[in-house]
Amino acid sequence: MLGSIISEAPNKRGVYALCAGHGRNRYVAYVGITKNIRRRFLQHLVRRDSSVVTGASAVSLNPDKVTEVRWWVHPLFDEYLAEAEVVAFRVLNAALRSRQKISPPVDFIANRRDFAQEMEKLFSGPPSGSVKIPTFQELVRRVTNLEETVAEIRTKPAKIKKRRRK
Repeated sequence: MLGSIISEAPNKRGVYALCAGHGRNRYVAYVGITKNIRRRFLQHLVRRDSSVVTGASAVSLNPDKVTEVRWWVHPLFDEYLAEAEVVAFRVLNAALRSRQKISPPVDFIANRRDFAQEMEKLFSGPPSGSVKIPTFQELVRRVTNLEETVAEIRTKPAKIKKRRRK
């Protein structure tokens, strides 16, 4: 199920955010960058073998708490992906990000006025895409509805046969 939801994410370079919570309690738990958004989501949420999920880093992310994934793509990401992440972290106020150490050249570009303003505008607006991750209760509701639909379909042929006999 999760794999089919994540398949909506593109195979593109981008900045992404893993969100947790619901409604007014929603927050950005993690900001990262990747050369392939879909593959990275699979690594974090399905295979669960990224360093932030396995606890190999100083802090970790519980993938069971992720309620939404968002991503941004932009032509400047081909050259300035790490720099964009620095701005995204500032704008999105994430609890975690993929790298703690920022090199001086990356920091310089990330804080260059024209670049920072363009990226701030990008990350302050709607994402290029997003997918909500269903809660356990939502999945139970979907399965229940599916079972009810299947039961209806199974009884319809019997009802049709009874009408024909009359």
